[in-house]
Amino acid sequence: ALSGPLTSEITYFNATSRGAISSFPGGFTVNAQGSGTGGFVTAGFASINMRVGNTSVEQFSQPVSVQIGINPNTNNPMTGTTVRAGDVIPLWSYDENNGNWKFEGNYTVNSKIGSGGNQELFIKKDDVTHLSWYNLDWFFNSCYQSATFNIVGGCWHYLYWYLEYANGQGYPRSGYVLGSDPTLKFINAPANIPVKLLFFSNLNGWYNYYFNNNQSGVVGSITVQNLCQSNQTFNVPVNVQGGGQDINVTVRGRCPNGNIIDQGTLDLEIFKDGFWQFAGRIVNGQILLRCLQIGQSYQFRVYYDGVYYTHTQTITSNNMLVEIQLQQGNQLCN
Repeated sequence: ALSGPLTSEITYFNATSRGAISSFPGGFTVNAQGSGTGGFVTAGFASINMRVGNTSVEQFSQPVSVQIGINPNTNNPMTGTTVRAGDVIPLWSYDENNGNWKFEGNYTVNSKIGSGGNQELFIKKDDVTHLSWYNLDWFFNSCYQSATFNIVGGCWHYLYWYLEYANGQGYPRSGYVLGSDPTLKFINAPANIPVKLLFFSNLNGWYNYYFNNNQSGVVGSITVQNLCQSNQTFNVPVNVQGGGQDINVTVRGRCPNGNIIDQGTLDLEIFKDGFWQFAGRIVNGQILLRCLQIGQSYQFRVYYDGVYYTHTQTITSNNMLVEIQLQQGNQLCN
């Protein structure tokens, strides 16, 4: 038996706080016991830890009672209204060894008048025998493939995207999309629940929305009632300022002996927004450069045989022929 002082720590995470949502263990695309792969829409979750002396407590010989609070502004996706006393919410516990969620049962929401005179909502579980993350969530099945989203408007290299439930109580995933392939389709998408897809032109905009609920960086968004419409295509307009234009370029290298180098494949980088980044691939002397300003000069470079070769070029039109004089001894001329 363990001996020593008992210390406990119960941390509650509010389902209506995006900052709290970011702490959800394992993400909202889940593998749930008896239900398979799908999505959780949370009503709140809690981390429960106890120690006796310096030893963590994982199991109890006798069950204990745990109470988990629920923010009264939490939306119940089954009723379409805020959570009320008498609503039933599934409770799950998290297995950190395999990342799966175990179904603990359906629990009825209770209410009481708190110390400030406001109504407080909670569920109570009287038979807790192990400690972990406990999570109040509605589970929604998933489909293999979602609808298609075409991002239209402006000129951009990439956009960050964020997919969340329309009620804000969880997000299946986030990422980025390239301007060279401005299309999104999701695998294992949550079914039969409204979702919102948002786009940001930079990582700061994504960060401020994700952690601070600041929407100033959103350049486009769309809300759909059900992602699982695989035969549907949605166009999402985005408003990206100062995007520039697409430039078609023919590139030739002229060696000192007069030979022209315009065959083969080379990856091209551009110095833009303060760092070197991939600009495209030169294939047999042809490349499409995206989102550049006519009249502005840019630095470009290629990497060949262990050496970077840098060139500064002013963009003069949408269709350009650029001939680069290569120096004696340049490996490209060998």
